[in-house]
Amino acid sequence: MLSLAKAGKDYYLQKVGEISPREDYYLRGGLATGHWHGSGAAELGLEGAVSAEGLVRLFDGQHPGTGEQLGRKLRTDGVAAWDLTFSADKSVSLLWAFGDAETRRHVVAAFEEATAEAVIYMESVASSTRGASRTRVVDRDGEPVLGQDGTPRYLTETWPIRSSGYVSAWFTEFTSRADDPQLHTHVVVANRVKGVDGIWRAIDGRLLYRNKLAAGYLHEAELRSRLTERLGVRWQPVRKGMADIEGFTREQIMAFSQRRQQIEAWRESHGIADTASGNEVATLATRTPKNDHPLGTLMPEWLERATEVGLTPVVVSGVLNRSYDIADADPDTLFDRLASSDGLTAGSSTFGRAEIVMATAAALPEGGKRPTVEALTDGFLRRADVVPILPTQLDDMSELPIDLSPNNIEATDTTQLLGMVVARQALLDAGYSTSAKAGDGREFNRDRTSVIMGVTGTLELVIPLGARLGHPLWRKALADAGVDRETADDVVQRIAAGYVPWQENSFPGLLGNVAAGRIANRFDLGGTNCVVDAACASSLSAIHMATMELQAGRSDMCIAGGLDTFNSIFMYMCFSKTPALSPSGN
Repeated sequence: MLSLAKAGKDYYLQKVGEISPREDYYLRGGLATGHWHGSGAAELGLEGAVSAEGLVRLFDGQHPGTGEQLGRKLRTDGVAAWDLTFSADKSVSLLWAFGDAETRRHVVAAFEEATAEAVIYMESVASSTRGASRTRVVDRDGEPVLGQDGTPRYLTETWPIRSSGYVSAWFTEFTSRADDPQLHTHVVVANRVKGVDGIWRAIDGRLLYRNKLAAGYLHEAELRSRLTERLGVRWQPVRKGMADIEGFTREQIMAFSQRRQQIEAWRESHGIADTASGNEVATLATRTPKNDHPLGTLMPEWLERATEVGLTPVVVSGVLNRSYDIADADPDTLFDRLASSDGLTAGSSTFGRAEIVMATAAALPEGGKRPTVEALTDGFLRRADVVPILPTQLDDMSELPIDLSPNNIEATDTTQLLGMVVARQALLDAGYSTSAKAGDGREFNRDRTSVIMGVTGTLELVIPLGARLGHPLWRKALADAGVDRETADDVVQRIAAGYVPWQENSFPGLLGNVAAGRIANRFDLGGTNCVVDAACASSLSAIHMATMELQAGRSDMCIAGGLDTFNSIFMYMCFSKTPALSPSGN
């Protein structure tokens, strides 16, 4: 799987002489143990081993080879680099630890190939940067609008810009902090990418968090596929994207999972839930400096522990050569499963390409290659019953059917976005044009066309925007649990990065009563536009009001219906905890 951390400059480069102790986490005594990778690194002519000087320059935002500054200098409190850590399942690490030399070679090769494919995926979806412009706000007379402090107000607009890819240094290691076998690779990515406009800027970190799980699931699928092809192993059922090799028992796996047990024990002792964020807190709180003992000194103890749980050479060799076959996924069966009520919309009314990649990768028992997973993902997106709300690629922004800037889209609730998409399709299905200039249907009197919609009391965007304001409670809870301030700050930043940020357009974007106005404005409709909230009868009430509007002669045509995409775990809790809805009180 994949874990993501900010590799801050101060954390890694507290220099003592040429190399700091923390930098030595990657460079043993100043000798390189890593290699340059990434499309951005190739463009800079970087290849081969990573030197101490090159790593220092990477964290300073410079060309690792020449020392040339890449873009603006990094802020002292900025993010110098990102650490993408890809880890193998414990059973894979055990196969590496106790397999013969040829088996070890195949395990490491398969793991590094899988890592390379996962990084290629991340480069394609999470290596973009953002451009920005500031425009002075003026009133109708062209005079500058001043803020409360008397200074002119500015409107900041941002937009995504593709880049040439990562400049990264890779370091493959074989043990955990608890000195257990643990095959993993640190992909240290410089927080500098070269945009297609030739300017070096910071990576849009939100994309890293947004696609982290998908890349981890894809890495696991790649690894299963490559180990099946190379060694003929079979796999236990896939759970949360991961699967253990068939033939290893739970007892054997847990015997070499001391780090995991440390994390679980700390979490349980502090009353923290078994969630992704809870485990992340526990991981950071229990992290100790890595000892990096030579494998030769660890192996005798590993062998002794292995004998105690029946992990003998016969058992290890027995997991090999079981089958080299990899079954092809049946697209129709897979797509029907993804589209079912238990599929992608089981917990949310909408999904993105990353969620499809995750679900597809997890649905392949023997794994699959990245091109296969992505091809299946794109095939599912082409289904007639998959309604696109936003483009899946940056290049598709010009084809967006709802005419919102990229900066406004993330601040607009799904209900409003989907309402505009469906209204557009309704006009087209009825043979009417979407605009006077579009020429995609017959024209009509837009001034006498109304929009009346039934909506829910609140919209889904309220939840992440409200949750983002909870950081004082997070900090207090972390402090009460004994987490140091530096770690607590890091955890809070990571949690906040998972939510949509507040901006000028957030308030109108979360309001249900704006939904009808969005549609009217988008299609230049001058009749009545309003919403009605009549609980479960909202859509029928909207149609009733639209009918009265037509009968009264105030409108020639009405677009009416219901808008409700708030079908998340939050709404499930609302209804499940309301016994008034059930005669029995259950």
